[in-house]
Amino acid sequence: MVIRRSNGSSAIIEDILYVPGMKCNLLSVGQLIEKGFPITMKNEVLELFDASNKLVLRPPLSKNRTFKTLISSTKVQCPQTVVENKQSWLWHLRFGDLNFKSLN
Repeated sequence: MVIRRSNGSSAIIEDILYVPGMKCNLLSVGQLIEKGFPITMKNEVLELFDASNKLVLRPPLSKNRTFKTLISSTKVQCPQTVVENKQSWLWHLRFGDLNFKSLN
C-alpha cells in the first residue's frame, strides 16, 4: 500500500491483506511493528513513523478505543494480482484463497 502524505510524499506498507468491498480496512499495530514501523502512543494519539523516522499517520483515539484515520492511498496496481480469467478467481475464492499456481 502506498500512502500519500499531506505534504505530497509517499510511505509504503508492504505485504498487507486487501479485501475488496470492505467499507473500512484495518491495520494491525503488531504487524506494523513487525515490519519495522516505529509507533508511539501517548496523550490518546498514535504516531506511526517510517524507516526514515518521518511521520506517516497520527490518528487520535476514538470513543470505541480504536485509532481511526482516513488514508489517501495512491493508485498502484500489482502485476501479480491481475488475472484475466474470472473463472480462476472463482476457484481461488472457493478454495479459501489458494494461490493461483496451486490451482493450475
